[in-house]
Formats: sequence, C-alpha cells, structure tokens
Amino acid sequence: MPDGMLAHLRDTYPIEIVWAPRWAGDELRQARTGVESALAPEKELARMDEQIANLAAEHSSPASLPNANAASHSPPNATLRQAPTDLEAAD
Repeated sequence: MPDGMLAHLRDTYPIEIVWAPRWAGDELRQARTGVESALAPEKELARMDEQIANLAAEHSSPASLPNANAASHSPPNATLRQAPTDLEAAD
C-alpha cells in the first residue's frame, strides 16, 4: 500500500458510506417481513385453491362413487352363508 493510502481511506470512509443506512440489517429484516406479511393472503388463497382442486379430483374420480368397488367385494349374504362352513372346518 503506498504511503498515505491508509490515511486517505480513513478520511474518505465516512463520506463514502454516508448514504447507507446505519443499521441495514434491521431495515432489510423489516422490509422482508413486510413483504412476507403482504404476500401471506395470496399464499393462503393459493393453498386453499390447491386443497379445493385436490378434493374435486378425489370426488370426481370413479373410485369415489359409493358402488365403485362393489364388483371386487362379495355380497354380505354370501359371506354370512360361508361363515358356518368355516367354523365347522375349524373344529
């Protein structure tokens, strides 16, 4: 570093930073929380729209219909008729 450079930097430092906020971290934090709180209702609406879309998709699919899986299940009477046979086989 050339002679006098350190003294020059020391003298010009306050002039160069006079425009900057004294506590930039606090101001940035406040600005960020302000933006987050301003965007919170939009995020909530987006989340609710997604939930509605998911529910609509679940209820519009054929699997959500009451008798959609009826073919894969045996009727209750057939199961009840088979129960005594199973008990007799177990004895």
